[in-house]
Amino acid sequence: MPQHPPASGDAKLSPEVPEDSLFTIEEYLEMYKVAASEPAFSILCTLSEEDKLSASKLGMMLDREDNDLHYYLRKLKRSALIRNRRDPNTGTEETYSYYELTDLRHVILTEGMATGIQELVKEEATISKQDGK
Repeated sequence: MPQHPPASGDAKLSPEVPEDSLFTIEEYLEMYKVAASEPAFSILCTLSEEDKLSASKLGMMLDREDNDLHYYLRKLKRSALIRNRRDPNTGTEETYSYYELTDLRHVILTEGMATGIQELVKEEATISKQDGK
């Protein structure tokens, strides 16, 4: 595949993280790594459409086994992309446990991944046209 020089005005590849940042660059990269896996990305997208869901409802909507789903829920939670809440006011003896998105996921999903994928698709079309000449 041909190498293309970076376009002028491209952002620095290694962004500076302020000293008082809540997260390190490694933690930010981990957020993207976790969100980029298909199961985790599906969970994030589903939660962005449904606001909050229990693990069992998520499992049904995504057609995923509990063990597999919980693995990705833990990873997303550790990466600060989702949070687990408990609502004791369910009208039953059971506490309702649900997952919801954090504010960080908006930036990761919309500004990072969605925009990045759109740019990659556009660049791919440009490269294909250039290589096809």
